[in-house]
Amino acid sequence: MHGTLTILLRRAQFGDRAAEQAAFSRMNDRLLRLASGLLRRERAGHTLETKSLLSETFLKKLRRLQVPIQDREHYFALVGHAMRQVLIDHSRYKRAAKRTDPLALQAQLFSPDLDVTTTLAVRDVLTRLRSLDRHAAEAIQLRYVEGLTIEATAQQMARPAWRVRVDCEFGLKWMSSQLANVRPTD
Repeated sequence: MHGTLTILLRRAQFGDRAAEQAAFSRMNDRLLRLASGLLRRERAGHTLETKSLLSETFLKKLRRLQVPIQDREHYFALVGHAMRQVLIDHSRYKRAAKRTDPLALQAQLFSPDLDVTTTLAVRDVLTRLRSLDRHAAEAIQLRYVEGLTIEATAQQMARPAWRVRVDCEFGLKWMSSQLANVRPTD
């Protein structure tokens, strides 16, 4: 069984989604225990849930992994490392979000009363954001330009809602910093 799982993991690493699903279903209980154990070490009231941590780990980290998987234990070590990275990223974004009010940034950047110069500058900065972080740009586009809710944006992007919030907060802050020198025309 261990040999078969290693083969599935290697096939999954080369893009075989059926092998990825088969390997994931075989290891699901252990992966959930690993995620749960890591979350127990986090502060009380953590906004990331066990299944969200696991899915974010797969979407963000493991599908882009360039290291060849040697066996199932090596795989679990890689998963554990990737989960810790997701938790660190999540913590950084949460701390950054506390420093700036996203609603104020949204009103500042996407007000219908913006002058032409500022509107064109916002469009240009959104285009530049797309080359920096396409997820943040897509979240901004769906959420603030097209007016979708967080949940609808998350569904459209096939990402967890907490991740969409983080993408929006980052995108708004980055765009605001890029637009700091734009002066409206009278």
